[in-house]
Amino acid sequence: MSTTTGNSNKDLTIIFDFDGTLIDTRILTQYEYLFKNPPRGSDEWKRGRKEYLSHINDCQIWEGMDSVIDFIRQNKFKTCIVTANTKDRVVAAIKAFGWKDVFAKENIIGCYALGLKRVSKDDGNAVLFKKALEVMQTKAEDCISFGNELSDTVAAKSIGIKAYNCVWGASDKDRETMLTNMPDITIATPIQIIDKVKALEIEVENYDSNNVNQCVNR
Repeated sequence: MSTTTGNSNKDLTIIFDFDGTLIDTRILTQYEYLFKNPPRGSDEWKRGRKEYLSHINDCQIWEGMDSVIDFIRQNKFKTCIVTANTKDRVVAAIKAFGWKDVFAKENIIGCYALGLKRVSKDDGNAVLFKKALEVMQTKAEDCISFGNELSDTVAAKSIGIKAYNCVWGASDKDRETMLTNMPDITIATPIQIIDKVKALEIEVENYDSNNVNQCVNR
């Protein structure tokens, strides 16, 4: 993507990780055991999944993320979610938080995006990001990515996507590495996502990045 001031934002795709990046999903980990062991698709698995999904509203939006979502809406940026979670869980969460107009279901790339075998982003595996480029019909240079795990950044950068570490949802180990070894591609708050997109010098609607919404319960 050309970074000449005044270019259209239509070429830009903003890629997000989900858990820990868009919302704080740590509260859901206590329910994962309910459907981790039963065979996928079994009645027990379905009951566990239903219980898990019923607690999505207990999650919190990170402080400033609502402002990021409003910024995306205002500028009509294309978006994509690349997650190690399952697509159905993310779709349910996006619906619960009222973000369906920002994150289209077909643009959510989950861990089963390539078929029956679960795919992760561990060790910088870029397969899900490559799938995202295919789905979005775009090129790596026309994307910017944000994730709270080092694996997100390593995987995205390995195929030429401009990527940033998000420390607000990172583990203590990842956070230390991000801040110590990768400060130039690490951001501390969601509102800095707006700053990084604006820094691409594409044409964006005026937006006050000081207007930060507080973390809220849903």
